[in-house]
Amino acid sequence: MKSREIQDREDKEKETRNPIEKEIDEIQNKEERQFQSESLSSFSLNKIGGEGRSSKEDAEPTFEFKVVTSSNFDRYESDIRRLFTEYGNYIVDSCEETEDVHIDPEEFKFGERDIKTEFFSKDGFILLVKENDEIAGCIALSRLSQDECEMKRLYVSPKFRGRALGNKLCNELLQRAKSAGFKRMKLVTSTIFGQRAIDLYKSLGFNEIPRFCETDLSDVFMEKDLDH
Repeated sequence: MKSREIQDREDKEKETRNPIEKEIDEIQNKEERQFQSESLSSFSLNKIGGEGRSSKEDAEPTFEFKVVTSSNFDRYESDIRRLFTEYGNYIVDSCEETEDVHIDPEEFKFGERDIKTEFFSKDGFILLVKENDEIAGCIALSRLSQDECEMKRLYVSPKFRGRALGNKLCNELLQRAKSAGFKRMKLVTSTIFGQRAIDLYKSLGFNEIPRFCETDLSDVFMEKDLDH
């Protein structure tokens, strides 16, 4: 127990604190009370066999990003080639559903390419997203110039769609590109894939620009200023 003299001194010190210090104290005390309450509730549920989320199946999915470069490519190569192959097949299947588009399927066997040279030779990287312990999707960055980079290979496996992972991958890539010193990011896409992808890019701040590369399939070219 505190003596009356010590208690009076502490009360006097609290009265002389500025408003910011008092606010911090109130927040900390509130968080401590909330933590104690949640801990007690959790203990009670476990004690009496309540319906708290204790099984792995009931837990909310967790997301984690993995940056892949030449140094750790071997560790993730099989997952990357699987995703790139699925992505290429998705493009071919989408084109086959469109009568006026004719492509050579061999050009879209991304999983069979020399991925190290394609992405890592110019300071690029591949970003993977894991849901719990499974690789769920990918996106890649390729350098175009000192200030410009290109977003490529955005793909999420069908099993993991509907969780906004595409949006998460794009935002993570944008942040890392800005941190790396790039000023602008470009991308190419196609109306063959529908308006949804284009709307996603626009929601992230991309704007349509004139064609900046030669491609038979893509008909939409976009750019984002990474300083805004």
